[in-house]
Amino acid sequence: MTTDSAPHPVLVVIPVYGNIEATRRCLDSLSASDLPDHVSVLLIDDHSPDESLSALCRDIARRDSYELLVNEQNLGFVASANRGFEFKGGADVLLLNSDTVVTGDWISRLQACAYRRDNIGTVTPFTNNGTICSYPVFNTSNPLPDQWTAAELDGLFATANEGLFCEVPTAVGFCMYIKRACLDDTGTRSTPSASDRATARNAISVSGPAATAGRTRSRPMFSYSMRAPRVSPANPMSANAPPTRLSRQYTRNTMNWWRSF
Repeated sequence: MTTDSAPHPVLVVIPVYGNIEATRRCLDSLSASDLPDHVSVLLIDDHSPDESLSALCRDIARRDSYELLVNEQNLGFVASANRGFEFKGGADVLLLNSDTVVTGDWISRLQACAYRRDNIGTVTPFTNNGTICSYPVFNTSNPLPDQWTAAELDGLFATANEGLFCEVPTAVGFCMYIKRACLDDTGTRSTPSASDRATARNAISVSGPAATAGRTRSRPMFSYSMRAPRVSPANPMSANAPPTRLSRQYTRNTMNWWRSF
């Protein structure tokens, strides 16, 4: 993944504001998953109005040796994410929503996919509720089947879809692996210039696949989201649908759009 085969350091960034039970499940799943030594975790308390949630963040950060930032005022998800991007220079960033459940060697598989080719910018896994990454029904909120756990579904994805991938027009922020080289290319400023905003407007109108990149041999994963439905059902995806990834060229436009808010 880097020279001398040493894994590139990764910082998991989790902005937190509300929904203490969903946040607790997210952080418990993170603690129970396989986090290699080169992975660190940053919690960002976005000036939550729920003191019990802030206390939970402090307790878990202390228990699991996570970093904790507390915003002096509510900045919102995007601005909090930008703080995370700048927190540890040189590290890749895994942006994780606080209502997402992860399992097993999730982050190792995402990183392995990201480093198959130099021009891969970000990697996003499947989930039950992640717009274009939703499974089994595309672009909708799918309830987790009663007979399956998130860990069991993740294991099936890792086995059935090994070696497959597809390119997507944008990454999805519920669980988004971003290579540091991609962040360096796009810059870390949170206030875009006029030209950046023009680029962002152009990027939003683009449809179809991202810029061409070489094939990967990734091991897809599945994460479980506890969000309420936000979009309408569309066409179902194939049961053998591959994991998602995005080329660095297209990600540059996407990140400029992200920072335009």
